[in-house]
Amino acid sequence: RSIFGFIRNAEVKNLTLTNSTITAYNNAGGIVGYNYPGTIENCHVTSTVTIQGGQSNSTNSGGIVGKSEKYSSPYPAVRGCTSAATVSSQQFVGGIAASLNNGSIENCLMLATTVTGISKVGAIVGEKKSGTLTDNFHTCRDMGGVGDDNATSTDIDGQATFAYEYPAANAAIGAAVSTYATGTDYEGITV
Repeated sequence: RSIFGFIRNAEVKNLTLTNSTITAYNNAGGIVGYNYPGTIENCHVTSTVTIQGGQSNSTNSGGIVGKSEKYSSPYPAVRGCTSAATVSSQQFVGGIAASLNNGSIENCLMLATTVTGISKVGAIVGEKKSGTLTDNFHTCRDMGGVGDDNATSTDIDGQATFAYEYPAANAAIGAAVSTYATGTDYEGITV
């Protein structure tokens, strides 16, 4: 399971997870499995972490949190987190959160290249029922930030955006220059 399998009315801050494999049937997250409601802030999951659904019909695998939801105030929040984990499950798979139902994901960055599943797969969030996404970025060239029913996903300006560095001034026009090294600044998020 996750570092915290379930949080309710709690704050989880300033953690970094490395060198781990997390396997769960439902609600697998690098930091929190099920956030109902709580705040996850300034938490990081490195590229040496694998988060996976444990069975053929597994759901809700996310780089930071599996499921983040609450049906009335106060709502859950995920803020200023980064994930470079490899994340996989059958459905509801996200680089930051597998599923968001109310609450918010803000100023988060997904640096992974492998987020896989059969349905509702997104670089930031696999399934967004409701809630807000604000200033989130990802470096996954092969998918967008927010998943939908048919395993494809799209970027939505201001919510989940592909992050890249622009070519140097002397680079050829149209050249793709992408670096994701430590110290790179993505719209105010420095890794």
